[in-house]
Amino acid sequence: MFAHVVYTADATVGSRYITMQLIDGSSNVVGDWHTSAAITAGQAGYHIEFLPGTYRETAFDANHTIQTPFASGLIVPSGYTLKIFDGAAISAMDSMVVSVEYVSWPTR
Repeated sequence: MFAHVVYTADATVGSRYITMQLIDGSSNVVGDWHTSAAITAGQAGYHIEFLPGTYRETAFDANHTIQTPFASGLIVPSGYTLKIFDGAAISAMDSMVVSVEYVSWPTR
C-alpha cells in the first residue's frame, strides 16, 4: 500500500500535521501515522507520502515533499477504513487530493 496526499492550506493560522489512521469495522483506531513536520497557513502543493518501511523525514524538502513511514507488509483487512486528515483540525477550508494504491494478494 502507498498513499499520496497533495495538501493546500488556507489562510487560517495554525500548524497542520497530516495523519493517516487505520480504522476497524467497529470504528476503533488500530493504526495511526502522522507527519513529523507541519504545513502552515497559506501553503499550497505540499506532498505527503505514506510509504512502507521508509525512513521518517523530519522536514519538507525543497519540493515540499515529506515521507511518513508505516510498517512494511501492512495489510488492510476487508471492512477496515483508511482516514487521512489534518490531525490538528485547523480549517475546514483546507483542501487535499488523496491517492491510494493498494495491491491485493491472492489467497490460497
